[in-house]
Amino acid sequence: MRKNYCLIILTICLSVLSCEDTGPGNMAGCCDKDALYASVGNGSIFVPNLFTPNGDSVDDWFYPRGDSIANILEFEIHDYKGEVVFRKENAEPGNPDHGWNGNVNGKLLQGLYSFSLTVEAFDGNKGTFSGEVCNYPCVIIKDLEIENPFGCYSGIYYDCQQMYIDCNELELTNCQF
Repeated sequence: MRKNYCLIILTICLSVLSCEDTGPGNMAGCCDKDALYASVGNGSIFVPNLFTPNGDSVDDWFYPRGDSIANILEFEIHDYKGEVVFRKENAEPGNPDHGWNGNVNGKLLQGLYSFSLTVEAFDGNKGTFSGEVCNYPCVIIKDLEIENPFGCYSGIYYDCQQMYIDCNELELTNCQF
């Protein structure tokens, strides 16, 4: 009988010790995957892998951007459990009003989220994509908890490229990399 209790306790201890914290607020894995940049028919779509909803009016919303994309047919954000925390259909690409503000049930929750979207280019071609995004409402870069911020691409990165501006010259936010 005593051996059974020891075996049960050992099993529980090993299970607890081997668990990885994947709950809300966990920043592990942020920017490990590239931002999404893909071709769809005669268009292209960009989805950042980081956004900073901190109220500074720069990258406060997470939304797809694109060139020659007619419509975002479906756009979903999923939490670490796979539950949908945001969903938008028939959205205009590049419009922050059709994006996610980082809130889950009315609360701003930092962490790593997954997304999926289906888009349609002006030529009628459709594409379905998925990826990850880090919701990081940073205050100052020295507080950044991400191991390698150099793989992070926020929406301002794409916007700068489209306007042929050197992003390093912009001093719009203290969260830029």
